[in-house]
Amino acid sequence: MRKLIPGLLAITIASGLTLAFYPATSAGRMLFADKSVTIRINGIDGSGNYQILDPGSITLSKTAKDKIKFCIDYRGDSATEPATVTLSGFTLSSNRSKKHPFGNGSDDDNVFDIKTKGNKCSKVSVDINSSAEEGSYKYTITATNSAGRATILDPEVKIGR
Repeated sequence: MRKLIPGLLAITIASGLTLAFYPATSAGRMLFADKSVTIRINGIDGSGNYQILDPGSITLSKTAKDKIKFCIDYRGDSATEPATVTLSGFTLSSNRSKKHPFGNGSDDDNVFDIKTKGNKCSKVSVDINSSAEEGSYKYTITATNSAGRATILDPEVKIGR
């Protein structure tokens, strides 16, 4: 019995600390989660353009206050590594007039320039705009430097409750 009480006390304290540092919604999901999107660039093709792989889609929750983290995974020759990868043009697929689902809804809060030299992962801590409609937002990825340029037009970020 003497060993049982300290063990139970330790479990109770650990559980309380976990809840204090990792709060959850009533559905058991963690609040303020960073969701990661990895953009893989395989180098330059024969025509001098970057080969960007489609990163697929990711779903962000407005209720859970999700944020997004973009990571660049460059697999080509370091001499031709893009200086900047730009993510822009976030547009709701079902209504092309609805744009800018992040931050305050401005252009500045919805264009992300990620410098790739020495910084493989860039955290973009931007809240989902409270007035952003739920649905799939398509966006553009552009990798540039003096050696080449390539654009992928339709990966998506899904915004849900």
